[in-house]
Amino acid sequence: MDAMEGQMWMDDCQRAVAEFNDVAIPAFRQEWGDGEELSIMTMGLRTAQNDIQLIVGSRAAFFVEGATGLIYKIGSDGRVRYEKCVGHITGVTGRELYQWLWW
Repeated sequence: MDAMEGQMWMDDCQRAVAEFNDVAIPAFRQEWGDGEELSIMTMGLRTAQNDIQLIVGSRAAFFVEGATGLIYKIGSDGRVRYEKCVGHITGVTGRELYQWLWW
């Protein structure tokens, strides 16, 4: 992955995280109220070598493959679920990632 591709995907990852949180936070507040800690439902990102992980508290994680920009859901066992490809980071919205939490 060259630096230009990595930066482009990082920008898309940051966009998807912001969009995810714009959907998830109001939905969480509607369901659980203001007394619950938001960190269990908000998404953040973490870089891991050439790849990016999109983490939703302790609930779920997505893996953005640095070489391709493809997003995969990470299973509860911590393994990348290659059969659960969400799509390419440039074309996936945060709302779609929110919906993938339940699939």
